[in-house]
Amino acid sequence: MPYLENVRTAREVEALIRHAGAEPAAIALIDGRIHIGLTDDELEPIGRSDRVHKVSRRDLPAILADRRADSAGARRGYCKRNHG
Repeated sequence: MPYLENVRTAREVEALIRHAGAEPAAIALIDGRIHIGLTDDELEPIGRSDRVHKVSRRDLPAILADRRADSAGARRGYCKRNHG
């Protein structure tokens, strides 16, 4: 998905998840650190980059050790997290 459309879609999906009563949590690895719940300032560069890759749990140790910027999981790392 091209830039801007991908960021806009990510935010629309987050809004749908909130409307359904859950808290969205975009997950990304940025500078070797795990970020859960991305700000606009964190999401924009990921949306613009052509060097971001999806990763799985088994990839995390190598990616974190390498300090690469990747998104984790399916659909750019969006997951549904229920509270209480």
